[in-house]
Amino acid sequence: MDQVLLAFVEWGREHWIFFGWTAFWGLIFLILCTFQFLRTIFFVLPNRILRTIKVTMQGWPPEHLDADGDWKPEPKTE
Repeated sequence: MDQVLLAFVEWGREHWIFFGWTAFWGLIFLILCTFQFLRTIFFVLPNRILRTIKVTMQGWPPEHLDADGDWKPEPKTE
């Protein structure tokens, strides 16, 4: 097993450009995943929780929307 790892490390030293770009894209992916996780925790989840509470308390749909959530047309007054 040690020989396999040493051979892999030696190959990596000879092909350092491949490992450099792999690490770069891996780091970019890790940063994007971290920001997506933080966005979900601090923005999406509180938004969904507050929306659930509001709809539970006030009902759906509000007066200015129809049943599927579109704006109600203004009543025609003639």
